[in-house]
Amino acid sequence: MSELQILYAAFVVLYLLQCVVWIPQDSPAFRPAFLGGWMQAGEGFRLAAQRIRGVAGNPLPPLIGVAVCQPTLVAVSPAGVAPARGGTQMFASFAGMEGVTAVTKSVCIGDDKLLKAGSEGDAKRLAAWLEKLRTMPEKKRGFAIETRLGDSLDFTQASARYVEFERATQFLGWACTALFAYLFLFLPLIIDAIGLARMWMVLAAALILLMAFIHWQFVRVHKRLRPEDGDARWTALFTMLLYPVAAIRAKDAVLHDLFAEFHPLAAARVLCEPEEFRRVAARTLREFTYPLPASAAASDEPGVQCESWFRERQLAAIHRFLKDAELKPEELLAAPAPNSAQSVSYCPRCCQQYAVPPGVCADCGGIPLHPL
Repeated sequence: MSELQILYAAFVVLYLLQCVVWIPQDSPAFRPAFLGGWMQAGEGFRLAAQRIRGVAGNPLPPLIGVAVCQPTLVAVSPAGVAPARGGTQMFASFAGMEGVTAVTKSVCIGDDKLLKAGSEGDAKRLAAWLEKLRTMPEKKRGFAIETRLGDSLDFTQASARYVEFERATQFLGWACTALFAYLFLFLPLIIDAIGLARMWMVLAAALILLMAFIHWQFVRVHKRLRPEDGDARWTALFTMLLYPVAAIRAKDAVLHDLFAEFHPLAAARVLCEPEEFRRVAARTLREFTYPLPASAAASDEPGVQCESWFRERQLAAIHRFLKDAELKPEELLAAPAPNSAQSVSYCPRCCQQYAVPPGVCADCGGIPLHPL
């Protein structure tokens, strides 16, 4: 292989790496399906030690990335707050609570770390909401929490958000596709036909102009759609300045946290086809109807009560959302068809089938099996 061929191969490898989005393991995400449309991303490439997983976007035009949703990080009740997935502090009462602040990706109560969010923007939004609840009279907190749960499942707002994204990133998307064609199609053909020595100044000037336009469009669009995520914006811009191939995925960086304030069900209804949305809805409803054991310790009674109160309100909001989407919760929770004649029971949460009489599902923390 010639030096130029090696350089081209390196560009391809770097580009494919840029198509993989690394997100927290428990963050719901949606990626483009192979035959079109969107689907909820699976486990992807897991790095257990770092508690992250890689989800691949579409590497070919149309260049579509990965939309990441924020998992439920806290259980909140009028009395206080508890990390939904455990943490250094189990339950914090609003009574006498110190100020809630965001320190990089961590949400802190006073000097104590409550939890770590997926991004600095997520931490800032969550800390601001908890601080608002802290300063609110207790009798008003319940309504405020339920209102926020309803807003996170607002299909109209989520849909308008996506429409705004598509409109705002139209020129950015065209520029990213043009850069893809320039680097992987046009540039190799010109170098092969004319040679790099004769054309390098023109080719470099064209590349610089195209990348400058992408950088300008990215900053403008990201600031418009995600004004509070300045750190993420400048980190992505710095990466694009270092690696020209990263600029091809500039639209992805805007899409990444587009639905950060919304529940994954709202994002699924906006992005996915009806059948995929129904699948996501059934799985989500089962997870909330048959939850894993509480993350709070059994001795932490206020934390258990907080999680129970919050989960009931979440489930009620999900039921209202599904009915608005013309889906019947009882049909989504119906028993699956038996996989074989030996299947006699199933887990109501994960739908794993068993050839034994009703017992418990070890994979779901001991949830009782239901008969088929």
